[in-house]
Amino acid sequence: MAFISLFLILPMLGIVFTLEVLKLLVPIYIGWAVFMIIVAIVVYVLLKRKHMFDRYHEGWKKTAMTILKYFIILDGLFYLFTIFAAIYFLCVFP
Repeated sequence: MAFISLFLILPMLGIVFTLEVLKLLVPIYIGWAVFMIIVAIVVYVLLKRKHMFDRYHEGWKKTAMTILKYFIILDGLFYLFTIFAAIYFLCVFP
């Protein structure tokens, strides 16, 4: 949460200061996002290998596992798209 609040406070400090700080923070965020994508893939593969997504055929457990599966997929895609945005930011503001 503190990382997000930092992004909200930075524009109030001035555009030049904001761009300089973001140039330092964006590579850190890219590393974090790559780590989170790897974690999402590992969790998905481990759950798939244990057949957790196919084990439940009725009720709330099936719904919960379906939601978890799509959440892991969407989480990985979200981090992938934010990595693309961060790389674009680094290319535009060298």
